[in-house]
Amino acid sequence: KNSDQAIPYFREALALAPPDTSEYVRRYAKSLGKALTAAGHGAEAVALFEQAYARQPNSLLYKYDFDIHYYWALATLQLGEAQNEQGDRARAEATWKKGIERYLELGTQYERQGDHPTAAALWQEALAHCQKILAIQPTAALYHQAGRGFQALGRYDEAIASYRQSASLAQDTDGLYWTYVFLARNLQVTQRRQEAIYALRAALNLRPRSGETHFALGILYYTDHQFDQAA
Repeated sequence: KNSDQAIPYFREALALAPPDTSEYVRRYAKSLGKALTAAGHGAEAVALFEQAYARQPNSLLYKYDFDIHYYWALATLQLGEAQNEQGDRARAEATWKKGIERYLELGTQYERQGDHPTAAALWQEALAHCQKILAIQPTAALYHQAGRGFQALGRYDEAIASYRQSASLAQDTDGLYWTYVFLARNLQVTQRRQEAIYALRAALNLRPRSGETHFALGILYYTDHQFDQAA
C-alpha cells in the first residue's frame, strides 16, 4: 500500500522537524496521521491529530483542513473498534460517539460552504457507521446521532424512529432532554404537532427552567390554535 510506504518518511520528517517550527510539525503530523488512518492504525493517528490541533480548538472552521478531519473521524472510529475488541465497551462507546460527531459536524461545515453533495455523502457515511456500531452495541447516544444524520438528510420519519429508540435507552437526563427536543423538531416538520407538544412537555419536565423550550412549546400551541395554552 502507498500509505505503508509513506509512513516511515513522514515519521522521519516529524522526527527531524525543529521543535520551534510548529507549522512544519503540524503539517508533518497531519500527513502521518492520514497515512496511519489509511493503513488502519487509528489509535496512533488520533494521538497525532490531537497533537497537531492542540492549539486550534476551532479548526473545523477552516476549509483547508476539512480533509484532515475526515481522516480524524475515521481514525477515531478505528480506535473505538480496537477498544471494543479489548473489552473496554464504555471507552469504545465514548470514542465512537466522538467519531460520529466529527462526521456530522464536518458535513454541516460543507453544507455551510454550499457543497451539499459532499455534506450529504458525509451524513450517509456517518449513518452507515452508526448502523454498523449499533448492531454491535446499541446505545442512546448513537441512536441520537443516527437521528441527527437522518434529519440532516431530510429523512424525518427515520429520524423520529431513531430519536424514539434513543429515548427508550437513555439513562442520563441531559441526553434525554436533547433527544426530546430533536424529536419535537422532526415531529413538527412532519406536521405532527400534537406529538411534538408531548415531546416538548417531556423535555420541560427534565428542564423546567429552559426558556427556549418554553418558547418552542408556546409557538407550537399557537400554531395549533391553542391560544390559552400558548399564553
